[in-house]
Amino acid sequence: MGKTNCLAMVAGFLAMHAAAFAEYPDAERFLSPGGNIEVSFQKLEHKKFTEEEFRRDVDNVNHVRYRIEFRRAVTKEAVADAEYADVYGWTAEARPTPPETIFKELIWSPGGHFAIVPASAWASAPGTEQALAVALDPKSPWKSADFYLEDLAWVDAWRVVGDTHWDCEYSVNLFDGHTGLTTPIKQARSPFGYEIRSVEGRNAIVQKALDNCRTEEDKKKFIPSCYLLNLDTLKERPAPCPKE
Repeated sequence: MGKTNCLAMVAGFLAMHAAAFAEYPDAERFLSPGGNIEVSFQKLEHKKFTEEEFRRDVDNVNHVRYRIEFRRAVTKEAVADAEYADVYGWTAEARPTPPETIFKELIWSPGGHFAIVPASAWASAPGTEQALAVALDPKSPWKSADFYLEDLAWVDAWRVVGDTHWDCEYSVNLFDGHTGLTTPIKQARSPFGYEIRSVEGRNAIVQKALDNCRTEEDKKKFIPSCYLLNLDTLKERPAPCPKE
């Protein structure tokens, strides 16, 4: 490569860095665990409410709204972005969460194909909160997807299983990073549902459970049962339930 071409490449590389920093000069930046993705937090809005406003509406709670941007660490190429609300003002003495703390709450797929932005702490009914999965490959057929899984167990670099808990639905679901879709592994039929009890190696113990819509009669008729879910094949077989 000639000296002129080499200098041109260096100049172009520096220009990309300068453009990225110029767009959000006050953004706080962090590196992904793999070191290949730079995550920046740009503050869009800091909304504060008076005590009277807070009492008037449950959504009138102090919060900071961020744009979270994911870029290639070397080239600064933008690959994904998401909005996140740090809802912190549930007590008078509460203060905004540092972006570094929010960054540490991000969940990264083992292969770095997508990241999971945590749920915001808005007031909601008890149950699994809505997080957001963000694709980190610009060629991915999906960009972002609602993520309603907890107690995660990774199947492979792309797929993860976990519990979804709502009042009348306890189910074990699979999120696929290839498609951005969530599908049931063990589907609930209220008042009976399923949840992951434990994970040992490449096996998960899934236990039949009663959801919050159960009645006293349901409790009397309920017979506990468990399954061994192989995380490599996603096949299941009956298994003894762990002791309490």
